[in-house]
Amino acid sequence: MDRWRQLHRSRYGNISYYSNSNRQRAQLHLYVDINIDECAVGEHNCHTDATCSDIVGADGSFQCSCNTGYSGDGVNCINIDECATDMDNCAEQATCNDNEGSFTCTCNNGYTGNGIRCDDIDECATDMDNCAEHATCTDIEGSYSCNCDIGYTGDGTECIDVNECELQVDSCDENANCTNIDGGHNCSCLPGYSGNGTYCYDIDECTTDMDNCAQKATCTNTDGSFSCMCSDGYTGYGVVCYDIDECENNSDSCDVNADCNNTNGSFSCSCKRGYSGNGATCTDVDECLETESMCGMNSQCTNTEGSYMCTCSDGFTGNGSNCSDVDECSGRSHDCSKNAECLNIEGGYNCQCSTGYTGNGKVCEALPDVRGPEEQKTGENGSNLGLISGVTVAGFLVVATLLIIGFLCALKIRKHSKSMKVPLSINVAFET
Repeated sequence: MDRWRQLHRSRYGNISYYSNSNRQRAQLHLYVDINIDECAVGEHNCHTDATCSDIVGADGSFQCSCNTGYSGDGVNCINIDECATDMDNCAEQATCNDNEGSFTCTCNNGYTGNGIRCDDIDECATDMDNCAEHATCTDIEGSYSCNCDIGYTGDGTECIDVNECELQVDSCDENANCTNIDGGHNCSCLPGYSGNGTYCYDIDECTTDMDNCAQKATCTNTDGSFSCMCSDGYTGYGVVCYDIDECENNSDSCDVNADCNNTNGSFSCSCKRGYSGNGATCTDVDECLETESMCGMNSQCTNTEGSYMCTCSDGFTGNGSNCSDVDECSGRSHDCSKNAECLNIEGGYNCQCSTGYTGNGKVCEALPDVRGPEEQKTGENGSNLGLISGVTVAGFLVVATLLIIGFLCALKIRKHSKSMKVPLSINVAFET
């Protein structure tokens, strides 16, 4: 008997058989009204990631639908990446992780929750940070930050002290000393300054009596200090000052004709006797003009530099203050003619030509004989008589007569010539 083979089987039980017998070909159709669930019996072609749904009433029908998380026609299904297609419902602070046919939400570091809702974790408050001891923890969204405190440097997880003084990043005044301390620095004003170190101002030692200048010194305030300078007239280094003797070291300004007197811190100048002025300038005093009676009588005053000199006038002798008359006639210091008579006067002398001579006394010439022949003869006889007889009364009479005649002749001559001087005395020599 030939073998029959199933040709077709429908969903509702229709079965077709055929025979491949060489002797005959036959086909058997059996009709059974029974619904076959292909999904249940696994006679479908749905994808493994699809759901097979039997369609009742339809001959050999079923439906393939890709499961949630997959896409396709059911026969071919591929995984849907919900994370990449924004089909997830993860929180903003969560990470979406795609898996086969689905996805998971995991809160990021710094957050806590189920992934769909994530809340920030305050690491600073919960001691979950790793900030250094000298750092400040600051909570931020989903994390935290570590910042080294002022006076320290580093990444926050490690902080080391900053030497502000050495790096010159301190807040000290330029007139202050900087001292580094752990995490900071101290500022202290330098000597001569006052303030809090951050601000320092100069101390005026001169006005606050904080200087050590000598009493005879001048204090000058300087920036951060002071200086002492000895006052004029003193020498030293300011703290100790000594008086300068300007007179001794010739540093005075006195006139050469003045006396220098040293004083405490200075000197004074006074003009010497015989000079006048302020001491710095002295001029000679003319004593002869200031006082007429400076010298005695019969003397002359002669001004000299710084003084005066009294000299007895001509015809007087002495020391200038006391002068007495010089008798030139007795001392033969006159220049009268030998034919003249020296007559001493106060302060001088006069020369008077002797009788029978004429002139100025220093030069005397004999007068010409102006008597007639008879007068001359009488004169000669009388003279001879006088010589022979000696001194007699007759001789005196002759002399008297001659005197009278001479006087009368002189008067007559003076009437005729005003320029001729006739002496009134006649010298008569008597011989015994």
